[in-house]
Amino acid sequence: MVAQGKHCLISFDNGKTLRVHLGMHGAWHRYPRPWKNRGEVHLRLETEREVFVCLQPKDVELLETRGLSKHPILLALGPDLLAEQEPDWELVLRRNRQHSPPDRLLGEVLLDQRIAAGLGNVYKSELCLLGPMPNGQGNPFRPKAGIHPFSPVSACSDETLRDVFWRGRRLLQHNLGGWPRTTTYDASRPLPASQSRVWLYGRDGRPCLRCNTTIESRHQGLAARATFWCPECQPSGHWKEFFSKEG
Repeated sequence: MVAQGKHCLISFDNGKTLRVHLGMHGAWHRYPRPWKNRGEVHLRLETEREVFVCLQPKDVELLETRGLSKHPILLALGPDLLAEQEPDWELVLRRNRQHSPPDRLLGEVLLDQRIAAGLGNVYKSELCLLGPMPNGQGNPFRPKAGIHPFSPVSACSDETLRDVFWRGRRLLQHNLGGWPRTTTYDASRPLPASQSRVWLYGRDGRPCLRCNTTIESRHQGLAARATFWCPECQPSGHWKEFFSKEG
């Protein structure tokens, strides 16, 4: 089993590969055998000891393994941010120029899997506050500079956009441990239960963790995805550098 962006590819000995995209509502559940069906199941995989049940996936497709490299959906994906090797960042920038006019909104760019594959809606809002992370170095959980997610992508230089995706890769890597998605601290280490797991997402109407300004939200893009930002930390159209202890 391997992941390519948000697509899970499960290969079998018979030359077939199962492609699963969970989307917003899908989930895998694992149960010991014997297992009794208690509701609608879209997909079930069984081993000698366990049953893996997939509920509400966005997309399920059984393919010939030999044809994966030519599959139009997989072929359209940008570099995988969770690939073992460092992504080709120049290719990410070229794909952004290919798919994004200058007035395209930054939040939409970060979610476009054709540019770089792997980021979801939570990371979109969080990265617009956390900002760039030059060369992937530093603390990925500490904000460096904020920008409004409805700012045009032209407000980012190529280097800045690359470094935002670079931080996205680091956050994804830190969240491979099976715990709830976390963008404010390294969840592999114990921290007080009062620590918020996210800076912005789902916190509209509550105070910003940096400056106490009330967080706002609005839907964005053709899919009307929820987007969150702090009006003080994230001005529209240009980056605001943070020179506090969080920087």
